[in-house]
Amino acid sequence: MIVVSAASGAFGRLVIDQLLARCPADRIVAAVRNPKGVADLAARGVRVRLGDYDDPATLRTAFEGADRLLLISSPELEPSRRVGQHHAAIDAARTAGVGAIVYTSFLGADTQAHGVTAAHHATERTLFASGLPHTLLRHPYYSEAFLNAGLRAAVTSGELASGAGGRGINTAFRSELAEAAAHVLTEDCHLGHAYDFTGNL
Repeated sequence: MIVVSAASGAFGRLVIDQLLARCPADRIVAAVRNPKGVADLAARGVRVRLGDYDDPATLRTAFEGADRLLLISSPELEPSRRVGQHHAAIDAARTAGVGAIVYTSFLGADTQAHGVTAAHHATERTLFASGLPHTLLRHPYYSEAFLNAGLRAAVTSGELASGAGGRGINTAFRSELAEAAAHVLTEDCHLGHAYDFTGNL
């Protein structure tokens, strides 16, 4: 069984779409803070369980029976709170007997412990110390964040301004990263690996 945490978010939903193309729906669990908000996933045959990063008891129940857990990083921006949520999730996974964790980290988290990588760096260290088999997916920024929302105006003016201010930046679309995550979750050759996903906008 594959459990996807934070499955109601944009990335989690894309991963579930990819998993549904690879395995039976009843082998997929969506762990979410608000189960009522993912009635559409339940209607597709996906199991839905309460799994709140701020409530470790719900995480232990949500992760039960998981061969693989996709631990999608918390949307919490305050690093110490985010680290605490991730630590609780890893502890819950160990208690629940999860077979392996796949964690969505960030580029540079293996060597940098400040700024956007701070919580990811700490989480990677926690994962290593846990002894649980795991795979790290180090994501770049999402391309969607840099796409100009005013495309109609750009067509009219004939000029499309770069959301990156003309600077090159590593990005990838969520859909591409979701496809990669689904491969890692359904194949047996990725445990113990860390993958750095890069691209350019």
